Amino acid sequence: MAVQSSPVLPQIPKLSVTQFTSSSPVSTVAGSTFVTLYTGGVNGTKITSVIVSNTSTGAGIEAILTIGSTVSGASLFYPIGSLTLPSLSSGYDTALVTSNLFASTLLPLPVDGDGNPYLFLTSTAYTLSVGISSAPQTTGGRVSFVAIGADF
Repeated sequence: MAVQSSPVLPQIPKLSVTQFTSSSPVSTVAGSTFVTLYTGGVNGTKITSVIVSNTSTGAGIEAILTIGSTVSGASLFYPIGSLTLPSLSSGYDTALVTSNLFASTLLPLPVDGDGNPYLFLTSTAYTLSVGISSAPQTTGGRVSFVAIGADF
């Protein structure tokens, strides 16, 4: 994108989702088994929110947020945050607990003029990728991630 003196605002709003089930691969902060949640746009991307929920009734599962990069030619992942998700006591019969991975207590992200945290992905060589530390239970357990952003 060429440098210009007038402001450039995000042009293409996007919603990106992924879900982990009992058959999904398990990730570790040191490992590389992550799933792409959002790929940066050609002219860059501004991500404003990442929401995660857990419908598993098993033990708490850790949600891992990473920046993926192919700039060096290899796929590398840089963990930037994690959060242990509470489990449901009896599936969908109870209130679903949703967590914001962009919460100021979890990630010290910059805030825009409206006071909202954000993260830039500068090109298609960068991704926002996610993983989980243990598999959800076999019946009905799912960990869902939702990213809200916009491409420039």
